Amino acid sequence: MQFQHPVSKKRKKPTNPNSFTASCTIRPKGGVAPFAARSAKITLGGMFVDSLVAPQVDSKVTIDIVPREGLPMRVQARVVHVTPKRGFGCIFTRISDLSSACLTRWLGHCGGMPAVSGVIEA
Repeated sequence: MQFQHPVSKKRKKPTNPNSFTASCTIRPKGGVAPFAARSAKITLGGMFVDSLVAPQVDSKVTIDIVPREGLPMRVQARVVHVTPKRGFGCIFTRISDLSSACLTRWLGHCGGMPAVSGVIEA
């Protein structure tokens, strides 16, 4: 039997039930050194990053996502929650049209769901 997590009332995009991982480089704003991490869950609107290091809530980061197949993607995001020694969740605040198209293809399950592109008010 597969456990199903309850959907948060705050979540605007469904998560991928077949969560995949990708290598990421997190580049916090404000002169903090970049660090490597892995994406754990990703949607068209944000992601959870597996990492022992976590920026503070409300910090802005640039994330380079490198899937095993396909083009690398760069997104700008805002950290919305931190789980100590596990990682952090963030919402995308800016994503290029190309990265949005790559992400939509990569997620596959989104079907008719519109891709997010440009600037998002968050």
